[in-house]
Amino acid sequence: MRAPLQQNPVVDPRTLGRPIHLLDKFATLVRHDLVERLRAALNRRYRAHFEIVDLTVARLDDTIVARWLKYDSPFGPIGFALDRALLLCVLDYRYGGAAGVAKDVEHPETTTEERLAAMLGRQFATMLVERIASLAGLDRGPELTDPRPASPPPSAWMISAQLSERRHDVRGMLRLAIDDGAIEHVFRALAPARAASFSAPVSLGTALQLDLSARLLEMQMPLGTLLDARVGDVIPVALGPTTVLVDDAPLFYADVAEHKGQLCLTSFQDMD
Repeated sequence: MRAPLQQNPVVDPRTLGRPIHLLDKFATLVRHDLVERLRAALNRRYRAHFEIVDLTVARLDDTIVARWLKYDSPFGPIGFALDRALLLCVLDYRYGGAAGVAKDVEHPETTTEERLAAMLGRQFATMLVERIASLAGLDRGPELTDPRPASPPPSAWMISAQLSERRHDVRGMLRLAIDDGAIEHVFRALAPARAASFSAPVSLGTALQLDLSARLLEMQMPLGTLLDARVGDVIPVALGPTTVLVDDAPLFYADVAEHKGQLCLTSFQDMD
């Protein structure tokens, strides 16, 4: 019997050994902050109807074409980009223009749009700085420099929020980008507390040797199906989160990914 070959996801080596699963918690917190910011700055003030359709936190997708503004903050550079349809929608509410303006993205950009984008970028970047500072327990003011056009570096992490506005029937993306230094503050703040270590430092690479194994696949089959199987039959399988064992004791869950033709484990999570 042969199991059919399955294309495993290609892992980004920059995420190996990092608690990527904690990004879901961070995304939930940022979504809450963004809802409050939209409500206070736009919906309540202008009687608009901006809503969040979806929000994700992931590595920067360098295939995305966006007009970025860069703000320097206490946690490093923060990038901001807002789809023009959304920007024109805000402009329409702010200056009382015709509703159709929000969909007219063909006319040349104006200095009014540029000023509005810079103002909105400062508000949302400040929101993000305040959230990171709160998570890290740091008393750092949200002072930001004046924005300048600049794309985020390839190593950045991107918060992508899909927004909709019901009255104008407009949808688009709001994006915020932060660098590795900022995301490390997030990881350290959200990681569960660990037990105090020994007073003397221990080099795990030389003092502690463990056998690590992964249980890649388990499936149940009726006995009759198993007895009827012949050489060459194909059993469809799919790899999901796998169980990681240390000396036959299951301790973690992990995702299986591919890196340079080899299977590897990433996104470790403690078993309850």
